[in-house]
Parts: sequence; structure tokens; C-alpha cells
Amino acid sequence: MKKMKSTWRAAGASMFFIGIAFLSVYAIAFIVNDFAPSDTMLTIRTIGVVWIALSLPFNLYSMYLSKKLRRLKRDGVSFDAKILEIVPMPRNIVQISNYITAYVRCNYESEEGEVRNIKSRYLLMSPGVNENSLSATVYVDFYNPYDYAIEVKTCKS
Repeated sequence: MKKMKSTWRAAGASMFFIGIAFLSVYAIAFIVNDFAPSDTMLTIRTIGVVWIALSLPFNLYSMYLSKKLRRLKRDGVSFDAKILEIVPMPRNIVQISNYITAYVRCNYESEEGEVRNIKSRYLLMSPGVNENSLSATVYVDFYNPYDYAIEVKTCKS
């Protein structure tokens, strides 16, 4: 089983690598021009720094989500969830390559026997994925049932 990637992680990594590419172009041009910066080179450097700065909130939020999942795996209670549906985001908002951005609605039965409906965060999924090819595990905080994390994995077909 392979864990689904978070949209936050993919977007943050993409922005970071775009910024690194601009800074690499700046470094090569700086060396080729005998260490004499020009206005164009300074613009390229600024664009690279801006892309890296824009990637920071995405990367920090992705780190927050992964730490929350680790904490709930360690301290919380886990339940197998039944996936009800995959809800894609409208295509005009976010599209990364041929992947779709969607979240998963699922439900699980708590220790008290109560069935709870929850939804995951936005995930990157390949277009051919369906409910039958995914499995979900819900990790719930023992003291606060509203603090949860869902780990969605693809099943081998």
C-alpha cells in the first residue's frame, strides 16, 4: 500500500524547486559574468527568493499535518474507515500535472458504537482512482474525538 500525498506537500515542494532553479541560474550567470551582477541577474535572484519564501507556508503546514498524524498514531486510537466517496475539487482551482486534487468522505464506528462521518484533507490522486482502490485508517485523539487524522492508502490491484 502506498500513502497518498498531501496537496500542501506537493505544492510546497514544487515552489521550492522553482526557486532553487532560479537561484541556480543566477549563480551560473554570476560566475560567467566574472562576479559582476547586472539588473537582470538581480531580478532572477529576487524571483528565486520570492518562490522559496512562498513555499515556506506550504511546507510548514505540511510538516504540521505530518507531526499531527505521527502524534495521533502514537497516542490516539485507530479505526478502519469505510470510504463513502471521493469528492474532487473543481478543475479550475488546483491542477498539478495530470493528478486531481480531492478529499475523501468516510465513516467509522467509534468505541461507543457511534458511526461518525468525517472527511480527509485534500490529497493528490491519479485520475483513475476509485473508492474500491483506496483504504483509510482514522487516528483519533483519546480525549478529544474531534481531533483526528486520516491516512489514505492505495491498495494494490
